[in-house]
Amino acid sequence: MSRLGTLDSAAISTEFLKVTDNFCKSVFKDSSVKSLKDGYTVTGRVLGHLAKTYVDTISSGAVPCLENAVIAMAMIENEAAVKEGLDIYQSAMEKL
Repeated sequence: MSRLGTLDSAAISTEFLKVTDNFCKSVFKDSSVKSLKDGYTVTGRVLGHLAKTYVDTISSGAVPCLENAVIAMAMIENEAAVKEGLDIYQSAMEKL
């Protein structure tokens, strides 16, 4: 599983590909937009951060905590927003 992203699709079981394709179709067709407390929409990037936090926590032998995962995700999102704002500010200042 750790090499799944680097494998050629011909090297992956056709049954595995079929099941994952059906899963993805089901998610895109039947799932509604998810949101966190206070109505914050879970984007793909946010879901990726949450999934990574859960996987890292479980891999370390700890029990995942939704509150801690949301706090970690919020910190990552805030850092990204600050960087984006700084980039826009620097670009505007260079134009002056």
